[in-house]
Amino acid sequence: MAQTKSPRAFCSEFPFNCLGLSFRMFKYLKGNAGSFLKFTSVAVGSAGVDWVVFVTLNFAGLSSLYSQMIARVSGGIFSFLTNKSWSFNNREKRGVVIQGRRFLALYAISYVLSISMFYSMAEYLEWSEYIAKLISDTLIYFFNFAMMNAYVFHIRRGASERLKSVLRKTK
Repeated sequence: MAQTKSPRAFCSEFPFNCLGLSFRMFKYLKGNAGSFLKFTSVAVGSAGVDWVVFVTLNFAGLSSLYSQMIARVSGGIFSFLTNKSWSFNNREKRGVVIQGRRFLALYAISYVLSISMFYSMAEYLEWSEYIAKLISDTLIYFFNFAMMNAYVFHIRRGASERLKSVLRKTK
């Protein structure tokens, strides 16, 4: 029979659990320091594009939600083109379709998460749209780095390529 820990025991171990998680994140970032620094540079550029579009459209009278939606797409286009060739040193033309599909899948997920967080903070919590944008963008930033490094620009083949190679071997 498995023992359950008392709340007191859990709380006493809690800081150590957090330290362990922080240490694992630090090791991951250290092992990917070059890509992370380049990704951060691209993120600054992408955020610049995103914020300029957002503020411009917002001041032009477009609703903050639509301004955020258009700004995210603008920043996303900049991000894909720059991260592919520079941050993750992937200049192969052959994999661009696979990476494009992966990026679009990640982009769709992070887009929905970003817009949902922004809308929740700005509308339901009634926070300033600029604070809501800053918080949602920051959270999505870390999520996107992990996913781009591990999935989008990773060298491995996509599922369709693996299936094709298996089918070729059976002939």
